[in-house]
Amino acid sequence: MQTIEVWLKNQKQRTQLDEINLTNHDLQLLLEHLLGKNRAWIYTHPEYQLTPTQIDQLTIWLKALQKGKPMAYITEEKEFWNLIFKVNSHTLIPRPDSEILIETVIELHTNKPPQQILDLGTGSGALAIVLASIYPNSDVLAIDQSVEALAVAKHNSKLNQVNNVTFKQSDWFGALNSSQFNLIISNPPYIAANDSHMEALRHEPIDALVADQNGLENYIRITARAKDFLVDGGLLIFEHGWQQREQVQNIFKNAGFQNIGSRKDFAGNDRVTFAYK
Repeated sequence: MQTIEVWLKNQKQRTQLDEINLTNHDLQLLLEHLLGKNRAWIYTHPEYQLTPTQIDQLTIWLKALQKGKPMAYITEEKEFWNLIFKVNSHTLIPRPDSEILIETVIELHTNKPPQQILDLGTGSGALAIVLASIYPNSDVLAIDQSVEALAVAKHNSKLNQVNNVTFKQSDWFGALNSSQFNLIISNPPYIAANDSHMEALRHEPIDALVADQNGLENYIRITARAKDFLVDGGLLIFEHGWQQREQVQNIFKNAGFQNIGSRKDFAGNDRVTFAYK
């Protein structure tokens, strides 16, 4: 048996020798997940004895991380906009860049909150649930074609005690009728199948990542029908790849949208584009 203190010391030495890119924070996250304790408990109980079974489990997780499995798929949770979201192999992992979508929505609705919001391709529910928490008097509809992803999103809604989100299975607008929204938001699959970044994303659901037409297919499909579901003056906003701003803006222009704009992510890359009906 090893204490937490000894295990951490051994793993730090091992990661340095093997040149594994794991931080002390990563190791503590594994211990938190294994023991069901918070970071403060881990810090204040260095003498806690880990059992052989627990050490074996930690070793399995370390090997998975070494092979590129994301930490969030091991701990099964990820923080986004100060909320905690459960994730699994059926959902993408919420990323900080997607918070630019939320920031842009807030920026563009300083005078009047959007009363009816549609999140297309909700995945873990992160965008829909955050917007519902920011606008508690608004009605949010979150759709996804994956039943498994919707189950995760519904769980996250309960986990974060957000009650103004409705979840529905649909292939984009396919299962919707004559609903009218003030805001349609989407982070759809936008990576081309031959993109060099796909190797780093191999553990995440490919259907939530890859799109035809060099990654632009879903922007074209959504924009073509969005006007039927937006009120006059309604906002359509997308997250997109860092090299897709001009193409997405052109898709908006060709569909007759107005007042087109874009925003950059934290790294200074083009990340969000929006337009009005």
